Amino acid sequence: MMRLTPPSATPRARSGQRAPHTLHELVTAQAVRSPRAVAVRSHDGRSTTYATLLERAHALADRLLDYGVEPGAHVGVMMHRVPDLVPTLLAVSLTGAAYVPLEPSWPAERLRTIVSDASLSLVVHSEDVAVPALPGVRTTTLPEDGGGTAPAPHVTDRSAPQGAGTAYVMYTSGTTGRPKGVVVPQTSVTAFLHALGDAFPLDGTDRVLVRTPFTFDVSVMDMFWPLSRGASLVFPHPQGHLDPAHLTEVVAGHGVTAATFVPTQLNAFLAAPAVSDCRSLRRVFSMGEALHPVTVAALWRALPGVELVNAYGPTEATVVTVLHRCRPGDTSRARVPIGRPLGQTGVHIVDPRTLRPVPSGTPGELILTGPQITRGYLGQPEQTRRQFLPDTFSAHADTTDLAYRTGDTVVELPDGELDHLGREDRQVKIRGNRIELGDVEHALLDLPRVVDARAELRAPGPGGPATLTAWVVVAPGTPDTGTELRRALLRTVPTAMVPDHIAVLDALPTLTSGKLDSARLPDPCDPAGQQSAVSRVKKIWADVLGHDDFTDDDTFFEAGGNSLLLLRVRARLAQEGHPGIRVLDLLDHPTPSLLAAHLSRRTSPEDLS
Repeated sequence: MMRLTPPSATPRARSGQRAPHTLHELVTAQAVRSPRAVAVRSHDGRSTTYATLLERAHALADRLLDYGVEPGAHVGVMMHRVPDLVPTLLAVSLTGAAYVPLEPSWPAERLRTIVSDASLSLVVHSEDVAVPALPGVRTTTLPEDGGGTAPAPHVTDRSAPQGAGTAYVMYTSGTTGRPKGVVVPQTSVTAFLHALGDAFPLDGTDRVLVRTPFTFDVSVMDMFWPLSRGASLVFPHPQGHLDPAHLTEVVAGHGVTAATFVPTQLNAFLAAPAVSDCRSLRRVFSMGEALHPVTVAALWRALPGVELVNAYGPTEATVVTVLHRCRPGDTSRARVPIGRPLGQTGVHIVDPRTLRPVPSGTPGELILTGPQITRGYLGQPEQTRRQFLPDTFSAHADTTDLAYRTGDTVVELPDGELDHLGREDRQVKIRGNRIELGDVEHALLDLPRVVDARAELRAPGPGGPATLTAWVVVAPGTPDTGTELRRALLRTVPTAMVPDHIAVLDALPTLTSGKLDSARLPDPCDPAGQQSAVSRVKKIWADVLGHDDFTDDDTFFEAGGNSLLLLRVRARLAQEGHPGIRVLDLLDHPTPSLLAAHLSRRTSPEDLS
């Protein structure tokens, strides 16, 4: 059996040698430079040096080799967002295999679909994760971490199999509902990390919050941007990304200097009472959804001086390809631009029918080129051919280079930056008028005190006419109702753009990635049914907590609950006809109103994007 043994030569990252082009080479090079520096910190005070991190990764890689993992294989990794995740992913990279993220909270059928699609024969998981039956697949738990704060005395560059290969296969939901596995080469990941590190330098004084679930490609940035530059990772509680109060404690208590948020969760973080204590923050990245000017203003009110970066990038183009450093004028724009290309990324605005460039200032489809473009979709050649084209757009493209059709409509602004206008699939026709749902959301966000908004077409029942519906979050303490907001909107936009129904929520529901979960938006057309469901949830809470001094929009923990009492809530729900509820569901829907909406929708297919 092959072993990853130390070579006699010094590390290949030295002057005169090629730059690292795999994840493990990037981290190895940094560990050689700063072996005693702290690489990983946990919310509970534990820490691991770069040297110890690398030693553990090699030990885990040897274990994977014992299981027959070979270069080019796909290895499933099923873990919560915990410090042990980092050496596990590095270990897979060291063997020359690619990791496939598996979220423990996913339904068993989705897990089986991905396991089959990715041809997984081995799934690595931590002891706290229960793996469902996966026919033909071996599973192995991680050995106990014997590491700690003590640094290893020396780090060598233990060679892994030659060739860059695939770094990971990241699954996203397709329009047909079938998950699509995006094949991401090591060279695309390292091209991204080199470009990001050059644009946003880090050093040993930086501490970066790891709050993104690793089934979302932003996690690659969260973990490996810092590790390639000598900074420390800071892990909150595995479910802490759902609790803004916990995140503020971790940021303030551990001196976090940089963090990444989806705008929906950034709004929740900024609404936390202790957010002003997060004075160590120097930079925040917003990505995954459109960043609204109202969020920019809210960040700078809470944390003056923090650099805010609006980052854009589909999974198919390796995390981030275009970004904009926010400026004071962004708070008064209609939209925050997505900015300029990162690194060697090429941006091309074309007519979506002819694929020919459009004149400057004319909207068109965004096509991306450059080293960050991935290899397409695993086992889906037709879909790959539709979205990935030969790169005939770049002046110096090789015959094997690919371009990616994003499906996003953008326009070049006079200063050369890109403005994201939306997607064709968000254009709808209502009452004979074609409107862009994003424009409805922007109009809502222009109203005083509205901090977040979502608009959709919803049908009240099978065969019923679709109505324009909106959900908004207003500033704490604001008494605005949906009717009042609708009246205000009628004074500012055409009637066709005014939603028939507006629901006011304490927060928009999100997926584990932090993106909006449209499937869990409550039905504003059924206030009586919703209120009845809320009352049933509040009755259970009151019985478990021993008091009813809480509102529809208070979280369970704000009402005095704790994790043990949350288990009792789950047991009560099971007794009352909801046996499949998980603790994660209760954390994802922390208020009576959000939990009631979730319970009423559990018979609908879950949005698994």
